[in-house]
Amino acid sequence: MRNRKISLAWNLLVALAEDLASNSDDDTLVRGRRWMLKTISARGFRGAVEPVSVDFDTHPSLTVLHGDNGSGKSSLAEAVRVALTSNVGAAHLGSAPKDGLWHSNDFRSRGVPSSEIIVTLVDDHDPSCRLVITTLEHDTWVERTATLSDNGTVTPFASDSSEWAAWDLAVLANPPVLAYAELFNELRTEKDLHTWLTRCLSIDVATKQFDTAVIKIQAETKSAYDRIVNARMQAQASIDSANSAAITDGVGNVTSILWDEFYEETERDTWIEQYDLQRRVRQQVELPADQLVSLVEWARQFKTFLSNFNDSAASELTPAVIAQLIQLDNVLGGQPRTESCPVCGTPGEEWQSHLHARMPDFDTTRAATEALRTHCRQRTTELVAPMRRVLETLSSTAGNTSEIDNVTALIDKIAAVSSVDDLDPRVLLTLTEWCDWVTTDRAAQLITVAINSADRRHQWLCERWDATEPYLDAWNQDRAEPGTADAWNTARTRWNQHLKKLRTARSQTFADLVAARVAALLADVGLKVDALDVLKGKSTLEIVDSAGLPVDLSYLSAGQRNALILGPVLVAAEGGLFGFCILDDPVHAFDEFRVDQLASTMTSISENQALVIATHDGRFVEYLRVHAPSALTVFHTSRSADGQITLNMLDSPWLSVLEHANYLYIRGQKYGISDTGIQDIQSLLRMTADSVLEALFLRLNSAKSSTARSDARTKFDAAMTTKERIGYFRGSLDRTNPALSAFDRACNRIDAHLSAWNDAMHDSPCVTTADALPAQLADAKQFCQDIERLDGD
Repeated sequence: MRNRKISLAWNLLVALAEDLASNSDDDTLVRGRRWMLKTISARGFRGAVEPVSVDFDTHPSLTVLHGDNGSGKSSLAEAVRVALTSNVGAAHLGSAPKDGLWHSNDFRSRGVPSSEIIVTLVDDHDPSCRLVITTLEHDTWVERTATLSDNGTVTPFASDSSEWAAWDLAVLANPPVLAYAELFNELRTEKDLHTWLTRCLSIDVATKQFDTAVIKIQAETKSAYDRIVNARMQAQASIDSANSAAITDGVGNVTSILWDEFYEETERDTWIEQYDLQRRVRQQVELPADQLVSLVEWARQFKTFLSNFNDSAASELTPAVIAQLIQLDNVLGGQPRTESCPVCGTPGEEWQSHLHARMPDFDTTRAATEALRTHCRQRTTELVAPMRRVLETLSSTAGNTSEIDNVTALIDKIAAVSSVDDLDPRVLLTLTEWCDWVTTDRAAQLITVAINSADRRHQWLCERWDATEPYLDAWNQDRAEPGTADAWNTARTRWNQHLKKLRTARSQTFADLVAARVAALLADVGLKVDALDVLKGKSTLEIVDSAGLPVDLSYLSAGQRNALILGPVLVAAEGGLFGFCILDDPVHAFDEFRVDQLASTMTSISENQALVIATHDGRFVEYLRVHAPSALTVFHTSRSADGQITLNMLDSPWLSVLEHANYLYIRGQKYGISDTGIQDIQSLLRMTADSVLEALFLRLNSAKSSTARSDARTKFDAAMTTKERIGYFRGSLDRTNPALSAFDRACNRIDAHLSAWNDAMHDSPCVTTADALPAQLADAKQFCQDIERLDGD
C-alpha cells in the first residue's frame, strides 16, 4: 500500500512537470534562447542626458568601457539592467537597502520629463532572431515593451504581456548585469550573503515555478471539498430567495431543489435535467403579455381608417381644400346670392347650390381623414417603440434571423418618415406593408417568442441558473479523484526531499567552481575557500590560509573581500539565459596582482561568453591587452557638461599618442611650427615609447609570482627615463632569449632620438629642427610595432 502511494505521488509529480513543460505559450522569450547583447541606446537616463548608442559584438568577446568617474560607464551598464528588469532602483539582493542612502527610484536625468532605453538582443542560436526591448520611465511609472522578430514573424509584447513572468524569473536566476561596488555595499549581514549566494546558485529561481505548482495543487486538493460545499450553500440560499420572489410575483409551479451530493458527471447531468437547469438569456426588456394582440389591433384599426378614407366621396380633394370649401359654405349660410363663383368667376347662383349639396360628402371625408391622421400620428409610440423592444429581445434569442432582419428594415423605414405629413403616401405605404406582415403567422411566432423570453417566469428560470452556475463551476473545477489529496501530501514530501538532494549536489558543484576562481585571485596570500554550503535557510562560507587555519572574514583586506565576493559572480556569469555579462568596476580595491589575475580570468571566460567590463582603472585595461590582445575592444567614454556621453574606440595607448603627435606635425606644416611645438611632438614620442615599454613589462611579468612581480615593478619604476627602461629590459631578458635580439634591433631605431625626447620632456632648449621630425615619427612607430610583436617568453 505504501509503495502504491509513493508511486502515485511520483506519477503526479511527473505529470505536473510534463504539463508545465507543454505549456509553452508564455515562455516564447526564454525557451531555447541564449540572448547576446547587440546594441544599447539611452536618452535622459542618469548621466546620458542626450541620446547615446553602443554596438557590441554578438559573439564571445571582451569589450571594455574605459573612462573617468562620471563619464557614463555605469549609466550604460545600469540602462541594460533597467531595460531587462523594468525595475528602477532595484538592488542585487532583490530590494534596495532600508537606508536608501545611495539608491534612488528615479533614474531620469536631472530636468528631463522621461527617459528611454532601447536594448537589442540577438539569439545566439539564430542570429536572425532579434528582441528589441524598449523601457520608458516617467514620473510615477516604468513601461517595458518589446518586439520579437523570429523567422519573418514580428510579435509585439505589451508591458502587461504574460511572457514577462517567465522572462523575469530567468533574469532573476542569472542576472547579466552586476554593479560590483553596489553589491559590496549591500552585503552587510550573513542574511545578505545567504541571499546573494542563493541567487548565484540559481536553484531556487529555477525550481520556483514547479515548487509553487506543487504547493498550490496540494492546498487546492486539500480544500476542494470545502469550496464545493460553500458554493453549494451560496447557490441554495440564492435559489431560495429567487423562489420566494417568484411566488410573490405570482409565478406558478415554483419547484424547490433537493441538494444531493453527486460525484460523477452522469449524476451531475441527471440532476441538472431533473430541475430544468440550463443557461438562458436574461432579458432587460419588459414586454406585456398582450403585446401581440395590441399590435394586431393597431394594424386592424389602421386598415379600417385607411379604407374609410379611400371610400369617402371627396377623397380626391386634399384636406386643406375640403376645409376651405366647408368654410365658404358656412359664410354663405346656405342662401343663394348673386356673387360670381370665387374659383372660376361664373355668374349666377348654381355654383352655390352645388357647393351646399356636397357638404355631407365633405363632412364624411373630413371625419375619415382626421381619424386616419390621428391613428397614423400614433405610429411612433404604438408601433415603432413596441417593435423596437420586440426586436431587442429577439436579438439575443435564437430564431429566424432573416425574418428578423426584414422586419428591422421595415421598422427603420417607418421611423425614417416620422417627420413627414401623417398622410404622406410613403407613410401610408410603409404602414400598410407592416400591417400586412403583423397579421401573418410568422409575425405571431416571432412576437410570441419575444414575449415568452421577457416574461417573469423566464426571468425566474434565469435567476435559478445564475445561482446554480457558480456551484457547478466549482464542482467541475475542484472535483478530485478519491485519494488525490492524500497523494499530493505525499508528493510534496517527496519533492522536498528530492529538492534538498538537488540543492546539495548543485551547491557542491558551485562551491568547487567558486573555490577555483577565488584561489586564482588570492593565490599570492594563500587564501582559499574551504567550505561553501548554500542551504535552504542558511549559507556557510569558510576561508582558510595556506596552513589550513580558518580565517575570519572580518580579517580580510578590502581587496581580498572583493576577490572573495567576485568568485560567485564569475561562476554565475557563465550560465543562464544570456550569453553576455556586464561587470561594472570589478577591480575595486584590487592591487596589481589581483588585477592581472582577474584580467586572465576574464579573458578565459570571454572565450565562451561576451563580456562587457566598465572600469576607470587603466591598469586593468592594459592587463586585458596583455591577456587578450586580439579579442579585446576598448571604448573610451567621456561625458560633456550638458550630458552628452561619447564613446571612441581605442587602439593601443601608444598608437593614440603617436596619432596626436602626427596631427601636431601636420598642423605645424600648414601653419608653421615653433620650437615649443617641436618639443611638444618630441615629448609625445617619448610618451609613446614609454607606453609600449610599460605594456611589454606587463606581458613579461604577468605570469610571475606576486613577490617576483613586486620586485620587478620596483626596479622598473626606478628607471626614470626611456633609455634607463630600455636598459632594464636588456638586463632582465635572458641572453639566450631570441626576443633580446629583436628588442635590440627595435631600440636601435630610436637610440639616437632618446636624448632629444628626454630634453623635450624637461623643457630644455630645443636643438631639433622640424625637418628631423618625420624620421623621428616613423622610427617611433616602427619601434612600437616591433616591441608589440615581441612575445616576451
